[in-house]
Amino acid sequence: KIKITAYISANCSLCKKVVIPLHMAVTKGPIEKKAILYLKPILPNISNMALIAAQKMGKFWEYYHSLEKEKRRLNEKILLSKAKKLKLPLKEFKKMLYYEENKKLLQSYKAEAIKNGVEVTPTLFINNRRYSSYKNPQWIIDLVEYKYEKVK
Repeated sequence: KIKITAYISANCSLCKKVVIPLHMAVTKGPIEKKAILYLKPILPNISNMALIAAQKMGKFWEYYHSLEKEKRRLNEKILLSKAKKLKLPLKEFKKMLYYEENKKLLQSYKAEAIKNGVEVTPTLFINNRRYSSYKNPQWIIDLVEYKYEKVK
């Protein structure tokens, strides 16, 4: 499978415009059996901490998709309301927003991103090579299909 790694921020609207269609393409679309998508939030802020909390509760993608239409800066109240709608245990979720372990994970993603020359989100790597064309999901899907056919 082709490996797509996306360095993102939960607050970044462009990240959502690029990554959500990519997620759909790798789970139910044209590159379903051809690629795997990894998301790495790179700032240790509350919105990214919420993504890690949702991931640890087995609802990462559902939670990320729930943020799709949010245009305002995410705060604890918004993040908790999203968790509630997904029926995540709120008391545990709220604690996880501030877990030091989760913060360290985000700091490790940030260090990795810096090492890889990432300066903005979203930044994508396809098979560990930086993708530097348009941040358009269809272009990325087309490239993955091309690379898949090339290595097949």
